[in-house]
Parts: sequence; structure tokens; C-alpha cells
Amino acid sequence: MNAPKPTKSLAGTACRECGEGHFEFIQIDHIEKISNDNPVTVPGVWVNRCDHCGETVFPAISVKYIQSSVADQPEPLTGQELERIREELGVDRQDEMSEILGLGTKTYHKWESGAQFPTLSISYYIRMLAEFPEAFEWLRARSWRGRNRLKTAEKSPLVIGAELMFPVLAANPGRLNTVMTSRINYAGVLFAKV
Repeated sequence: MNAPKPTKSLAGTACRECGEGHFEFIQIDHIEKISNDNPVTVPGVWVNRCDHCGETVFPAISVKYIQSSVADQPEPLTGQELERIREELGVDRQDEMSEILGLGTKTYHKWESGAQFPTLSISYYIRMLAEFPEAFEWLRARSWRGRNRLKTAEKSPLVIGAELMFPVLAANPGRLNTVMTSRINYAGVLFAKV
């Protein structure tokens, strides 16, 4: 995308900042700091710059272009952001963070050190966990374990139909769960005595 050129400029106007120079209308590669460790370079931005003191005035259309360019940038997490998030979530070790997230033992270390980078989707996932620490704690505790998924979930038409056809299963939801989720001899499960 090319930077739009403003129709008006301050070219030739005396600089109010220093009083000695005049504005030039030029294109620059602007660096926008969206975080301390993750600046975005926006090429070809039109600005008015004093030829003496360097005072820079951004036309409104250039400001919109910069905002649009920054919004379009992919947002993978940097090593410093990953370290900060890990510490804010109360995890001391990188290998522990890897384990909590279900990654390889050294993955989080590689990301923090900059040897590798997380994908965009995993960056979004980690940002969500940082924003909602209760979700991170739920993940850390593996809170889904030990729950009977059939008792806690709304029953699907398939489950309701299976219960009507095989009343023995209504008394034993674990057996129904086995029928619905595994590749075994269904007849043996369905007609076995409780």
C-alpha cells in the first residue's frame, strides 16, 4: 500500500519551533513504537519537516495511514513480552510454562530467547490467557480432568436417543460416554449388565 500524499503542506513556511528554518514536504520511513520491544516501520509517510531543527508535523492523512499500517501488522509476541506474561502469571520457569501450555519442554525458552517465534495463533492464545488469568489457572490446574463430560454438558440429540433406546445406559453415563467416544464392540457395551 502506498502512502497517500496530502493535498496541502507547510512547505516553505517558517518553523514556529526554532524560528530559523523552513518546512520541507518529504517522505520518511516512520518508526511507530507500539511497545518498547516491538516497533513497526511504516515506509513512505509524508511529513512536513523543518530543515533546521527537524521539527516534524504529520498531516492528518499521514496519521491515518500510520494507524492503518500498524493495525495491519501481524502480532506475534516478542521474547520480552513472553517473559513479562510468564512472570505476571506467576510461573518461575520457562519449562513449566511450556508444560502448562502443552508445548515441548524447551519451546517457551526458545521463544523467550528469540531463537524461535510463536505463531500468530499461539500469540493470540497466550495474550488471551494473560488477559484472563482465571482461564490460565483453569488450564494450569487441568480443571477439566475428573469431570464426567456427559453430566456437565447439555445432552445432544444423539445422547438422548441412545438413552431412550438403551435405558441401561441412563443409569451408567460412563458406559454411554464409552459408546459415544470409542471404537469398541458396541453390542458388548450396550447390552452388558450393569
